[in-house]
This record gives sequence, structure tokens and C-alpha cells, in this order.
Amino acid sequence: MKITYIELQELPKMAWGAIVEKGTLDVVVYHGRSVETKKEFFVEGAWEGDFAEGRFDQADFFNGSGGRMNQKTFKKSFMFVTSSHTLDRLHTIRLKNKLVVSNSMPFALHLAHTRLNPRYMDYEKDLNSILKGLYHYKDWIPLKGNKELKLHYYCNLIVDGQLSISKEKKASMEPFENFTHYRTLLSQTLQQFVQNAKSPFRRISYGIVTTISKGYDSAACAVLAKEVGCDTALSFGRPITYEEDCGLEIAQQLGYSSIILKDASAYLANEQLIETEFVSTGELGSGVVYASFEEEMTDNIVLFGEEGDEFWGKDRSDANAEFRFPDDVMTGVSLIEHRLRVGYIFAPLPTFGGVEWKSLWELSNSFEMEPYSVGGSYDRPIPRRIIETAGIPRESFGVEKKGVGINYRYDSFLRLKERMSKKSFDSYTDYYKTHRKFDKEYLQRWLRYFLDTKNVYLHVALRKIGVESNLTMPNAESETNPGAPAFLIHWGVEEIQKRYQSAFEKKDKRRLTALRAETVSSENGNQHLDKVTVETGRGNGK
Repeated sequence: MKITYIELQELPKMAWGAIVEKGTLDVVVYHGRSVETKKEFFVEGAWEGDFAEGRFDQADFFNGSGGRMNQKTFKKSFMFVTSSHTLDRLHTIRLKNKLVVSNSMPFALHLAHTRLNPRYMDYEKDLNSILKGLYHYKDWIPLKGNKELKLHYYCNLIVDGQLSISKEKKASMEPFENFTHYRTLLSQTLQQFVQNAKSPFRRISYGIVTTISKGYDSAACAVLAKEVGCDTALSFGRPITYEEDCGLEIAQQLGYSSIILKDASAYLANEQLIETEFVSTGELGSGVVYASFEEEMTDNIVLFGEEGDEFWGKDRSDANAEFRFPDDVMTGVSLIEHRLRVGYIFAPLPTFGGVEWKSLWELSNSFEMEPYSVGGSYDRPIPRRIIETAGIPRESFGVEKKGVGINYRYDSFLRLKERMSKKSFDSYTDYYKTHRKFDKEYLQRWLRYFLDTKNVYLHVALRKIGVESNLTMPNAESETNPGAPAFLIHWGVEEIQKRYQSAFEKKDKRRLTALRAETVSSENGNQHLDKVTVETGRGNGK
């Protein structure tokens, strides 16, 4: 068993794709330049432990992915490791004598020489089924040519010599006893996490930035980030719908010297089909607004308040150890391909201790937290206490839930045109027109979709006439929209897959150029002709 690394400069910085050979368990890892490669392990991301030891498989707060030779059993095996939350995942495709594993779905498809099935319309539903929890989600999706891709969350994958996969549970955590216990562990873990990301044994040393708004979650992240040396806060100051939620004032009160405000709609001017990154993961676009901060995110830990709704929410009586969020959407999932390309460590701080969600909920509802409870549906005593004890006045934050981002799930073509860049919209429209099919199944899908999502449209209609509703809303795991957004995932994955293919084509082109250059230096008398061959692909009858 050995690991062979092949770095491709054109790959997304933190992307990796591994091919495991049956019998030998030899692993070939194709990777971008920010993936850390060692003799016994490879990794992208950070955790609260000594980097040199490479035991991210034992971490409580691992954000990233990687693989290592398995040292826990006498039987020879290889281990692949997911993040410590369900906003990221690993992908596997079983071939005849090989196993493909990757932190990118399009990369896995490329390495397996396959693609999504353009006739299969339930990818959004399948990819969001993790909302049902770790033990109830659909762990595979169908591919073209009767192949299938497996999805893996919050576990260590153990691969044996026959390429059989078993899932090892991540380490358990002790229940949080009280606020001091939780706050101390959270702070210590973040400090160790930052130290890991800055380790001198790394090829890339990461800084740290935080997102911030007037909401509970990101404001609490900004407090904790400041304590570990962060001095850059990112917030949206435009357009007007984001101004009201801008975190400028709170960042100033916390003493941040670098407060960067951007326009959330800046992505609309892009010509690189950026939207494909945010729809190719299965979550339709919520994170696309963060494309504005690419320069600030590069080579940094980026703290997000993602999943504060769940783990810090006082009203979440459905707290469980399975990461089951039946009434929510997986917003952070949309950042997978973006973070791999840009090269940042996505760190959703509220997910720390998520496996002990029940004890977090009990803490939120405990007697000691009553002074920090304000009532209503937007009530989060844990982050409120973190923020208020940092000196931020109660009236400065947490007044009303705003949230950032968009989602294309319920859009018409007119709405898509307004919320996508021109080049992306035109590209998607061409794809849609090529693959759409009007038949009996199409009409049946419309009927199921209407029955499943009628409350969404009724809710919007009531709000337009000034009436608030308490209608139950469907989540992203409900029926797929058969209209304008029907092929967004297919389109996004196909376009991202082209990037991975291009990286390999450029590698092959460089190799061919190098071989021809060797011919130039070794042959006498034909050097001029060979130079023409290298530079233009012609000569010698070609």
C-alpha cells in the first residue's frame, strides 16, 4: 500500500481525486496545489490537533477532507475522512477494479469517465435527502450508463483490499455541562484549529477572516474570531436589502480594523459562469453572493454562522444526534466547489459539538440562560450571551432574522434572468432547451410539484397584500421544480466537469511538449524542424 501524488496546477486549489487499486490498495491522488501531501496522509482543511500527526480522523472539529493509511486495524485498509458536519461530503464511484473517491462530485465523475443522467430529474431531491439525517438519507445517485455515485457524510470511510467500504463513526463527545463548559471548549478548539492551519509543517499557512452581520450567528463568530487574532470582518453593504443587516457597526464595536463591505450582487457581472459552482452541489445557489469576497477568502479560514439556526436555536425541540434538519435547507453546501477553487477553509463555527445538539438545546433552555432569552421565534441565548459579554449592546443585534443569499429553486425564467449573470443565463438556457422534454411524466411532475409547494406561492401572494402567514414551508428535499430551474444541477455539474477535464488536458499537453523538447535537445541536424513541431503541432508530416 502506497500513496502516489500527482499535482495539477490547473485543478481547483483544494480539490483532490483518488483512485484506489483493488488488491494492492495503492492510491493515486490527483490534487490541486493547496492540498497537503505527506507520506502517510493527505488533507485539505484544518482541525484542532497537531498537524504533523495527521489525525484529522479523530478530531471533533475537522473542516475539510482527506485520506490516510489506516493504523487502527491489523487488516490492511485505507481511510478517507469527511468533515465534522453535513455541509460537506465525500463522493465514491465503484468501477471494476478501482474505486474513485473525491471531495468534488464533478471531479469524481471525470475520473470515472461518466456523467449525470440528463433524463433523471430528482438530483436536487436526492442530494438534499441528508436533511433526513445520517441514517435515513439516500446515499447514492444514479449516473449515466447504469453507474451510481455514493454520498458520504460525517464519517470515516474504511476501504479494504476488495474495495469494500465500511463507515466508521466519528469520535463521540461529552455532553456540555453548562455555558462556561461549552464556551471554554469552543474557544479552546478554535484556538487549536487556527494553530493547526498556521502549522510550519504545511505548504500553505492560513490566516483567518470572519463573516459578520446583525444576526446572532455571524456576530458571535466575529466575537470568537477576534479572540484568536482575527482582524478582518466581511459584510455586505449593498444592495439596499443587505444594508439593514450590515455588520459594520458591530465590527467597529469589537475593534476590527479591517472591515470590508461588498455588494452582494457583484456576481451578476461575472463572465466565468460562477453560478455553476453554487448549483452543482445540489443546493441551488444560496452562497453565490459570497463570490464578492474571493480575494479576502483566499488562503484563509473563513468563519461562518451556518447552522446556528439549528444548534443555537432555543425553539429546536427536535434536537438529535443524527444531523436531522427536516424543515431546513443546506445553504452551506452550495460553497463546496467555490471553496475548492478559491482555496479557503470553510468553518461553520456553530457546528462544533453538533453531535451533542441535545445538550446544546438543553443549555439554551436552562435556568442560567434565561437572562439572555428574549422570546419569540428568533431567540438564541447562547450566541446572545457570547455577544453581550463582549460588550455589544443588546439593541445592536439579533432584532430580526434576515439571512443572506438567494435560491433559484422557485424561480421562473424571468426571475432567473434577473438573478444570474448574462453569460450564465444564456449558457443555462441553451442547456435547458437542449434537454427539456415535454411528455406525460413532465405533466405529472408539475402536478406533484404544485401539490408539494403550493404553500410557498400562497405565502408570497399573502405577503404582497400585507398578510403574514404561518403556512408550513417545504424544504429542499421536497419535489423538484420541473420548470425553469429543472436542469440547474445538471448544467452546473457538466460545466464544472469541463474544468477538471481541461486540467488533465493541459497536463497532457505539457507532457507532450516536454517530450518533444527532449527530442529537440537529443537529435542533431533536425533541431529547427523539431522546434516547429513543439510550438505549432506541425512538421514531420503532422
